[in-house]
Amino acid sequence: MERTLESFTAFCYQRLPILSRSEHKKIILDSLKFLVTSERILLYGFVIMPNYIKILWSRQDEWNEKNVQQIFLKFTAQRMKHFLKTNHRDELELYRSNRTDRLYQFWERKNAKKQIQLYADACAELALIHIAPCDVLKYPSPQNYPYSSARFYTTGEDKWKMLVRLSDHAPSSLPVSRSRTRGR
Repeated sequence: MERTLESFTAFCYQRLPILSRSEHKKIILDSLKFLVTSERILLYGFVIMPNYIKILWSRQDEWNEKNVQQIFLKFTAQRMKHFLKTNHRDELELYRSNRTDRLYQFWERKNAKKQIQLYADACAELALIHIAPCDVLKYPSPQNYPYSSARFYTTGEDKWKMLVRLSDHAPSSLPVSRSRTRGR
């Protein structure tokens, strides 16, 4: 079964900067690491910003039909809720939901998700992931931002031991570019 390359952006509830806390960034990193080590995904790139995360991955064959994104978001929300309940109860109220199916909400319901069909598009998506800290947080260079895969692509250093290089492991069905038909 062929893997599909996916990009998704998960926005924090009401765009609140819950991911500003290093503890919450660690929850995201630990969760991504779990998905990799349990062979649910191949992780090509990511960035953790104060109020969103952007990830480029492909699901492993056994997980192709399962909603790994939903599992990931639900688990990270539970872990952040527990952390805030234990350490910052007053801040937890910022995430109180008015929905009947939950008390708190940490992620927006509608997140951006897309399948990537071309290798060139995957490279462009990866570049967008890596440039985000420079554009939004004014970091001087992408590889200096500690919560991104950019350093891995410039130095080969993977301090989390969870990344795979897009050029080495992209699904083989990704064509390099669109076939162009010639005009008359």
